[in-house]
Amino acid sequence: MACYIPPSQRDLYIRLFRAEVYRRTGFVEFPPQAQFRLATEGWELTTQVVDPPDTPPLPFDPTKTRLEDYAIKPKPVEVLVACAETDTGAERVGETDNFARREWRLAVPRRHIRRLLDGSEAVDEGVVAHKASMLASFKNGKSKEIGMWASGFACLPGATIDMVGLEYGTSEHEFNYLIEALLSGKNAPVKKYKHLYNDVKQGNMFLELHNGCSFGVRSYKNKDRLRGGQITCYIFNEVYQLPGLQVYTGHAQNLRVEKGFAVFTSTPDKPWVKVLHKMGHGHNADWACVCDNNAFVNPFSFSLSDFMMDVPDWQTIAEHAPNLLEMCKASGLTPGALMSKEKFLISWLGKMGGFVGRVYSFDRESRTCYPHTHPHLFKPKVVESWLDRQRYIKSLQLQ
Repeated sequence: MACYIPPSQRDLYIRLFRAEVYRRTGFVEFPPQAQFRLATEGWELTTQVVDPPDTPPLPFDPTKTRLEDYAIKPKPVEVLVACAETDTGAERVGETDNFARREWRLAVPRRHIRRLLDGSEAVDEGVVAHKASMLASFKNGKSKEIGMWASGFACLPGATIDMVGLEYGTSEHEFNYLIEALLSGKNAPVKKYKHLYNDVKQGNMFLELHNGCSFGVRSYKNKDRLRGGQITCYIFNEVYQLPGLQVYTGHAQNLRVEKGFAVFTSTPDKPWVKVLHKMGHGHNADWACVCDNNAFVNPFSFSLSDFMMDVPDWQTIAEHAPNLLEMCKASGLTPGALMSKEKFLISWLGKMGGFVGRVYSFDRESRTCYPHTHPHLFKPKVVESWLDRQRYIKSLQLQ
């Protein structure tokens, strides 16, 4: 089917319904999770801690009927922050040895500066990112966040949301979190559904609601089945397992009619993933990237003993995770060096570095010969033309 709600209204409905799902389920995000969601709603999360509101705001107010009534403006957002046992407000998380506290942080409208033809600048506020990446370590909360994030689309009649992974099992957790958020509990946001299949082995994972909204899981091994159609949202899970950005560019045309969303989750475990990082931190406001988030942000799964068992040496912690150094030393454990530095930075710290590879410390640029890197392989005119072109491109980037 297709969703014919204008994109501006659609984005608002998604935001309001998602907030209601979060409220009913009691879901409080970790800061990186909140950063990702807020970017796709038109906000940016800051580190500024603010006082909690007197009464938590309801997502929807029946007395407000205009789009302007729900304008994007600064607001407090509640997050769950991993912390030390001695920190104010720290509470033990389940039966783990980890602690966390709840705090409210200020979220401000997402800004984008446009350069006009006359040379002046215009500032847009509340810009929604329709292409967003969450690049983080293993067990960082990516699957939970994506499942909860996707629940916001359930209010859209005729919307089509596809979860794409290398195999059906790649999206199993995200799909289960989605079902749990929408259908579970006495106060479930969705009371009845039209069709529900959740058979990973048979490759049949599909949820259709009575309003025509559908969520399907796709395997990229059957990529030809992705072609055609009108899609509201693509969710690419663990994209490092996929061959490259063509998984998106080859099917992005399906999003154009609805100006739909495309989101990506992954550990930065392959060189091509850097493309998502570059786009999300560039000048295109429709893209966003949340990255460099270590496993410690998730107190439900972080294990200090496993962390110390894998870390190569103390220098790695001091250089790349200084906020964890004191806690690691207090544990009395010593680095076990079961992982190489490169693998540790990816798996535990979610680092985006020049290495970004599973075995070798290289990326695509270092394997390619260019006129400025290997001028002896090219004719002088080619080298000079190339350098002129690079200088021109650099001048554009500095504008």
